[in-house]
Amino acid sequence: MSWATSIAILNLIPAIIAAMRALEEAVPGKELGGEKSAAIKAILVAANGQIETYWPMIQKGIDILAAFFNKTGTFQKAQ
Repeated sequence: MSWATSIAILNLIPAIIAAMRALEEAVPGKELGGEKSAAIKAILVAANGQIETYWPMIQKGIDILAAFFNKTGTFQKAQ
């Protein structure tokens, strides 16, 4: 992967975080993490088909962010 591609993927992080927060607000709880990730993927692929090529790296980033947000209490389970 080129540096340009790496930077492009890193530039997606704010949009991915915003999408994660919006989905978590709409459907709280980590039980549906896979479905939320699939929704983010579908939206990104709809916006740019090339995302599919880089999805494994983007998915890893989502997994890291979700674990971090869950550990820090950013995403709380539904009451």
